[in-house]
Amino acid sequence: MTAARAARRLKRVPSRIPGDPRRFLADPRRALVLGLVLLALFVLLAFVVPQAPLELEQRWNEWMSDIATAVLKNIALVFNYLGRGFGRALLSPSRLPCSSSPDAGGRWLPSR
Repeated sequence: MTAARAARRLKRVPSRIPGDPRRFLADPRRALVLGLVLLALFVLLAFVVPQAPLELEQRWNEWMSDIATAVLKNIALVFNYLGRGFGRALLSPSRLPCSSSPDAGGRWLPSR
């Protein structure tokens, strides 16, 4: 391969950095084909997945309704509360080191 040919090839592909998200769109045909495949998969799943609940889901729902008690409801409400408020507050400090560390390029990511 000649130097001029290599220079033209590098101009076509703007990003050669491994893991760079812009590299996916370096070849528009590849992006178009992948997009069409994903669209076809979505349409196929729209026809395959039923709109109504499955029989297993119906039986599970009936069984849960049959064994429902105030104690189980209160336990579910505690888990619901932990997932919304208190639990998020406990988990937020664990995300802090991840969101305030430098990325692969040495730049600092903004805190969330």
